[in-house]
Amino acid sequence: MEGLTIGRDTLTYRYSDYPLKDARAFVDHGANISARMTATRVVAGGVLLGPLGAVLGGMAKKDRAKVYLVVEFPNEEALLIETKAKHEKDAREFATRINSAALSARERAERPEAAQRQPAKKAAPGWYKFGDKLRYFDGEVYTKKTKKLPNA
Repeated sequence: MEGLTIGRDTLTYRYSDYPLKDARAFVDHGANISARMTATRVVAGGVLLGPLGAVLGGMAKKDRAKVYLVVEFPNEEALLIETKAKHEKDAREFATRINSAALSARERAERPEAAQRQPAKKAAPGWYKFGDKLRYFDGEVYTKKTKKLPNA
């Protein structure tokens, strides 16, 4: 997802870092998002909206032609990242990556001595589908390098 980077123990969105170990990601449709977001502070467009944002987020009419990647944190903050409904599969795959990385971060936090002895399993560096383009993963994080999909 644009502007969102999964690191070893942090999730970075538009130059702000969030602890990964307690993150929970999911994808939902615009019609369902308003009800979920009423009790949560939302970070949308890189700005923390605070308590007022929770009210506005709950009241705002969300576009049914869009899906939203939601990343929730235990302090009642959430990232709300909008994408087109045609990219729902990519958003769901990215949410799965976030949840997997969060599980790994939790395991490292619970067993720090084991994390120091054994290197973490890493995805291979390479180009991965990212919406309607390819984005380069360097083995640690997604970089800003992108290119068009073949035959696109």
